[in-house]
Amino acid sequence: MSFYNFARLTCLFFFRLYFKIEVRGVENLNKSSSGLILISNHMSYLDPVFLGLFSKRRLFFMAKKELFRVFILKNIITKLGAFAVDREKKDLKAVEKAIEIAKRGNVVAMFPQGRRSRTVKTDRPKTGFLRIAVSAGCSVLPCSLFYKGYFPRSRVYVFFGEKVDISEILKENGFEKENLGHKEVRKLTKDVWENVLELYEEQEEKNKK
Repeated sequence: MSFYNFARLTCLFFFRLYFKIEVRGVENLNKSSSGLILISNHMSYLDPVFLGLFSKRRLFFMAKKELFRVFILKNIITKLGAFAVDREKKDLKAVEKAIEIAKRGNVVAMFPQGRRSRTVKTDRPKTGFLRIAVSAGCSVLPCSLFYKGYFPRSRVYVFFGEKVDISEILKENGFEKENLGHKEVRKLTKDVWENVLELYEEQEEKNKK
């Protein structure tokens, strides 16, 4: 058993003891064998763990470079598939790494909001995930995380949506991959992010009952 799967199954055992977890649509991730960009809102430092708990596919995360300054932590998260990104500038090296990983048929998980935030509906997502998906020629899989209550036994909802075929939405909008400007990229980013917001709104409605 790989270190990644050992860590995932260990976390799954203990997290089920401490959280009431509801997961939906994870088959949309597991049934795919092609490269994907997995995007989600970002509310907690535990988000990466919850995204990977029920995934049969290994997830590769962009992680802020500050985490790699701690030697022990760097070794652990590197083995778990994380790679560094400098959030203070356009980190082309990290972008190229993500494109390479996706082109090899893997899943790159990203939090387009950039930082943890409870203002899911008002935070404007960054365009990086869309640019990576276009360059890698892969689809985007939206996901939403929602937390209710307090630790321990708080409720956690992990909803995966349907894959968004980037080549299809380019065609629908009459855009050419080679001629995408900032305006076009921003529009497509907003359109794809709407899928995350819809999932989040479902989770909100579910918890009003």
